[in-house]
Amino acid sequence: MLLGIVGLYDFYLWEYDYGHTLDAKAPIKVPGMAYQPPVFGSKMLLNFNAISYPYWGGLFLGLSILSSFLAFFTAKKETIYKG
Repeated sequence: MLLGIVGLYDFYLWEYDYGHTLDAKAPIKVPGMAYQPPVFGSKMLLNFNAISYPYWGGLFLGLSILSSFLAFFTAKKETIYKG
């Protein structure tokens, strides 16, 4: 879970850098506006509605965490039979 949180933070930093460091030759510049898309939710960027709801990735991440906990708690110790 910690790795997932660190991954989301890294993704946020990447988006922040992407949205706040525009090229000096960019065709569209609005003073005081950053073009950073949201990590979760929606945000209006000029006339575009940027929407970000991680559906499949979050679902698979949750299922993998749940299955790893189930495997950990339901695992049986192997017994060695002497014969």
